Amino acid sequence: MGLAFIGVGTAVNLQSRFAATDIANDTTRSRDLSLVVWATTVGAVSGPNLVTPGEQLGGFLGLPELSGPFVFTLAAQALAAIVYFVGLRPDPLLLAQQLARDPSSASAQSLGPRVDNVVVARTAIISIALSHATMVAVMAMTPVHLVNHGASLAIVGFTISLHIAGCMRWLRSLESCPIASVASPPSWWGR
Repeated sequence: MGLAFIGVGTAVNLQSRFAATDIANDTTRSRDLSLVVWATTVGAVSGPNLVTPGEQLGGFLGLPELSGPFVFTLAAQALAAIVYFVGLRPDPLLLAQQLARDPSSASAQSLGPRVDNVVVARTAIISIALSHATMVAVMAMTPVHLVNHGASLAIVGFTISLHIAGCMRWLRSLESCPIASVASPPSWWGR
């Protein structure tokens, strides 16, 4: 049941990226997507550090061992559902459909950049996919390796958090973080 909720959370996370860009205009599309990615990164950095408090909460609630962190997941998803139902107005899907019917709107006309060199684009996509697959493979084995050497789950969570925070620091250096956008000229936020 818990893994089903995690799958739902992942799907909602990915769909929020589409929702952030569906109705954004060209001048704010990158910033809007960056805000969503940045917010999920904050959750990804803090999440692994909730294992120990989750165990304590699970023990208090009488749940089986290691199931306490799922209580945090359930609470976060309930809060996100409330925010979506209450705060997500106008509905991005309905607004995107309205913009698609109105061909004179600037957002409807903007279909994104055109790829001139398919070989370069294909090489870039393959490079990113292979790099990501390598990173996922290494980070999937890191907890196993740490536990086999006697590390606690708190240390494993902290290590994963440091990895994600390091990735976020690297992304921030590329000016893709909303905090960095305060110091960035608006021209840097084009498509």
